[in-house]
Amino acid sequence: MDLKQVLTARFDASRCGDLDMTIAIDAADTTLIMRIEQSTLTWLSDTASPDFVIIFPSSECARQIIEGELSPMDAFSAGHLRSTGYIVNVFRVLAIFGG
Repeated sequence: MDLKQVLTARFDASRCGDLDMTIAIDAADTTLIMRIEQSTLTWLSDTASPDFVIIFPSSECARQIIEGELSPMDAFSAGHLRSTGYIVNVFRVLAIFGG
């Protein structure tokens, strides 16, 4: 499964709360832009303007964090998880996917 398929499969609308954001995933070898609004996940074109970007060194690292094989806190501490926005929002978004 590629990263987009993993994220789509693991999306849990019940964890969204009032989240209303456009988020980019930059995984070096993959760039994805999604919109989470009203507990709905929508994939956008790569020309959309995100509210913030979650940065991973690779899509494999992103998958490991999302699937729970690697702790987001450990990844952050090791420099494998960065963001252009508030890190709290990163953890909030990852929680929607079970990461």
